[in-house]
Amino acid sequence: MLQKVAVTGLNHEGAGVGRLENGKVVFIPFALPGEEVLCRLTTAKKNWCRGELQDILIPSPHRQNPPCPIYHHCGGCSLQHLLYEEQLQWKREKVRESISRLGGLQQLEVFPVLKADKVFGYRNKLTLHHARENKKTILGFYSPGTHQLVPVENCLLAPPLLNSALKQLSQILRHIGPLGAANTPAREVVLRQSFSRQELMFLFLSPAADTGQLRKIVRLLTTKIPSLLSAWQQLPGKGENPVFKSLQGQEKLVEDLLGKEFCLGPGTFFQVNKDQAGVLYQNVLELLKPSAPLRLLVDLHCGAGFMAQLAAEMAHKVIGIDSFAPAVEDARYNAKANNISNAVFLAGAAEKHLPRLLQKNVELPEVGLLNPPRGGCSSALLRTIAGSSIPRLIYVSCNPATLARDLKILQEGGYRPGPVQPVDMFPQTHHVESIVALAK
Repeated sequence: MLQKVAVTGLNHEGAGVGRLENGKVVFIPFALPGEEVLCRLTTAKKNWCRGELQDILIPSPHRQNPPCPIYHHCGGCSLQHLLYEEQLQWKREKVRESISRLGGLQQLEVFPVLKADKVFGYRNKLTLHHARENKKTILGFYSPGTHQLVPVENCLLAPPLLNSALKQLSQILRHIGPLGAANTPAREVVLRQSFSRQELMFLFLSPAADTGQLRKIVRLLTTKIPSLLSAWQQLPGKGENPVFKSLQGQEKLVEDLLGKEFCLGPGTFFQVNKDQAGVLYQNVLELLKPSAPLRLLVDLHCGAGFMAQLAAEMAHKVIGIDSFAPAVEDARYNAKANNISNAVFLAGAAEKHLPRLLQKNVELPEVGLLNPPRGGCSSALLRTIAGSSIPRLIYVSCNPATLARDLKILQEGGYRPGPVQPVDMFPQTHHVESIVALAK
């Protein structure tokens, strides 16, 4: 039975929000505010339900035809049907609503989102799955909320070189023998590109039993993709530091960013949008300028040392901390390559290293940089910071909800958050990056 729904908003994932005749909230992917739609209910819970869009009776003036032929199935994007300027407006409201409702910071200003010049073809990384179906190996993305693979040979968010490699890999997988049994879980493969060097790196997430077959696949790939710099296998394991095995070459990708070069290993994090990463980090540097020159800058969750090394010339000493040991190795290598002698990088959890640094009481960090994963900072780290005398913080977040939570805790610890600057790192998706400075 179809339900007629007036759509009044979007939820945090970009799905339309409305109410059924009985008053129950319904979430409808691909529906827009101001529209009247027909939907078929697919999920019913006590307080909410989910619907599948069947027809648009009254369309929004902000609706556009998504250019991707598999947009409604692959799960990678959620906003292609919304005009880009409206995507920016919605992302600003998403950050504002999270800060206000979850963080209780109703008066905190949220600036307009810094837009991207490229709204397609910007990604330097694709994570795909491959599995045996009907005696063939299928490469693609998972359909939203399922483990149903949607085959893909071209992603509009990826640049031409990455799409060319994706097509070659897909063709090879279709014709080569199986990886694992027919009904085993899908394996992952990560395709990464350096925009600066136009080189590629592949990372296969597969068990040791696949190594021989993977080597055959990589040998075929190297004959078809001259720009393939290296290929790796990540073996299953627990903990922060997985095991990487070289399948072809051992070179790392090199990416130029704001005048410095950064080497990236197979598991090292880098923003998926290089151009907007430059915008993001340049804004962080502008926030640091009023405090420069600094005696000591601490970069928590430093990764391969991007922010720490870009800011190194503003400080007498920089300390970077990250729990992912391979990224810390890259950070140390990058510091030498960039002739940075005042940066030290420590492997381990920030909540363990920071108390030790503060207890030494030799130098108090004048600024702490925070750039945690989507889950935000740990409660232990936030308690340590709140109980410290670090006068300034700069928080870079990829999740408005955990940013709001953490800002509330830091404010309770005596920090005053300044305006929030969102950055559109991920056009066509519901994700948004944010920067906020805090002072104590």
